[in-house]
Amino acid sequence: MRIHQLTSPALGDAWGTLNRCLEIALELSEPVGISRWWQYAGVRHDVTAKLREFMPLLPLEGKVVATAEMADQPHFDYGEALQSHRFPTNPIWRPSYSRVVCHQFDSRSQAHLATPTADQLRRFHDRLREREFEPVDLGHDRPLADCVPQLAACHAYVGLCSGMSQVAISVGAPLHVVRNEVPLGGFYGVFDRRQGRAYRTLDEVDVSDLERVDVIRWADRLKPDA
Repeated sequence: MRIHQLTSPALGDAWGTLNRCLEIALELSEPVGISRWWQYAGVRHDVTAKLREFMPLLPLEGKVVATAEMADQPHFDYGEALQSHRFPTNPIWRPSYSRVVCHQFDSRSQAHLATPTADQLRRFHDRLREREFEPVDLGHDRPLADCVPQLAACHAYVGLCSGMSQVAISVGAPLHVVRNEVPLGGFYGVFDRRQGRAYRTLDEVDVSDLERVDVIRWADRLKPDA
């Protein structure tokens, strides 16, 4: 069994790695291992807790297996993990009458470039409430097992070019990305495939766009062969 390691323990990198490992397992028709150890600059870091949090949310059983052995395969680069197919979570998004708009804006890796100001966030919440939407914040280290059901039941998701946005793609939620000063870069390949919308700043998010969720289009994205 070939064994890979996480690109990094960060949410987006880890999520991309697990999806890429599942791609490989399906291509080879055999299980693929993911190491509980992440080695960086010669130092081993235990990522068991991350794997226990993330792996049950994807259809990995019998295909991607956590192991205590070290990786014996080349390290995935950022682009390879980022551009991998996003497999559906359990649960997945379904059209509903929800008025909840989930969001996450507390970026870590590029906080100085990406995170909206407190005033921008207040104005965004005001615009949502004017349209009788309820904002729900998925940031501040909420467990992913709590976030995925929220995303599956929401009306739409608004977030940064971040790991949570990648999770939202797997969930199938209508996705609106605020990039601020961060170029979408490689993320755009995944993002565009899901037909979301991108904005430069949070102030530019048109809340009326959230009203016009094309339910047929989004439901079509959830077909098994999508």
